[in-house]
Amino acid sequence: MVMEKRYNHLTLALSHRAHERADKRRSKASRRDRLKDEDIRQYVKEKLILGWSPELIAGRIKTERIGASISHEAIYQYIYDSKTPDREELIECLIRGHRKRKKKGIGRKQKRTKIPGRVSIEERPESVETRKELGHWEGDSLVSRKSKEALNSLTERKSRLVFITKLPRKGAEETKDAVIGRLKDLPEHARKMR
Repeated sequence: MVMEKRYNHLTLALSHRAHERADKRRSKASRRDRLKDEDIRQYVKEKLILGWSPELIAGRIKTERIGASISHEAIYQYIYDSKTPDREELIECLIRGHRKRKKKGIGRKQKRTKIPGRVSIEERPESVETRKELGHWEGDSLVSRKSKEALNSLTERKSRLVFITKLPRKGAEETKDAVIGRLKDLPEHARKMR
């Protein structure tokens, strides 16, 4: 009985130390530098600039650089690491940002650009607000985090006519083409230009 208690106490002490060692290893693993090899780091940067995803880079490096390998997760960790010198440029290269990894200050605010020659909503004529005149359109985009595709909606203020166009991706060119395509066949009085 005494021997059994001593054995249980010893097992508990060993498992407790093993758990502490595992915790230390785990914390060190998450803090170690990614992409230490200069050749791999250069390859990753070149491909990101070309628009490749980290998953594609991780898959192709094995065939293009014999003996080299890197996981897509390590590439993402390198890109989002605060110690990476050109971090913001690399994030911009990603096809779609993983918002969960981004820290505040990086993301939508930084990517948002002003439309040249745009008219502020506060400066629109009163006839638009009262909805007495045909031809005033409002546009919006509907996007999803799970897909590159988007929807463009156009609503005429007086008649409430709605056009919805599926876009291959949300971008200025795609939006412009969708708006022109939808409004070009309408009579001139049904599409006001300011």
